[in-house]
Amino acid sequence: MDFQKLDWFYSENVSLGVIKLSDDESRHLKVKRHYSDEKIVVFDGKGTIGVGNIVDKNKIKIEKIEEVADDSNLIVATAVPKGDRFDFLLQKLTELNVSEIILMKTKHSVVLPGENKIERMKRIVLEACKQSKRAFIPKIKELTNFDSVIKEKYENKIILMHGEEKLTQKSGKTLILIGPEGGFTSEEIVLAEKEGFVKASVGKNTLRIETAAIAATAILNN
Repeated sequence: MDFQKLDWFYSENVSLGVIKLSDDESRHLKVKRHYSDEKIVVFDGKGTIGVGNIVDKNKIKIEKIEEVADDSNLIVATAVPKGDRFDFLLQKLTELNVSEIILMKTKHSVVLPGENKIERMKRIVLEACKQSKRAFIPKIKELTNFDSVIKEKYENKIILMHGEEKLTQKSGKTLILIGPEGGFTSEEIVLAEKEGFVKASVGKNTLRIETAAIAATAILNN
């Protein structure tokens, strides 16, 4: 069965037999104009994918289950761009198979989303998973200070900056830092280097937060 040819829907629990979709997913089923006996995919965001037939407006009979491995090794810690640009960033990082998105507070950060925004962010990445047909939902870590982020332990640690050596693909778990429009301060750069971060660039031009994050992710996950 080619899972990519079918529409995807989310359920916290995916198992053989009849399962019930949430109200949100039932509405999505209606919007997509699916009817009884049509096949769809239901996934749990943790690697379990089920294929089944619609038996009612919110009930699916799962006939086949498949477990897939998580091949994502990239964690992106990013300053937060304004408004719709952040929604776009979340969508694209999800599509590009990022494992975790850390909202990072730096000295030059302008946008500081509160905890009440996390649920909305989770909805955005869920929709992006359904659209891109990705079996794993990336984690979103609430706003974290730069000083705490750089203490994280990974095989590869990169701080993205303008005018440095070009970023190249890495093997193993990788954490990359994406700064705000005003860039990282000299103090932040020194602190990051002391924690083992390597400076890298995605080109000679000055990029917006979301452009830099997407470009770097595409290179690292190529």
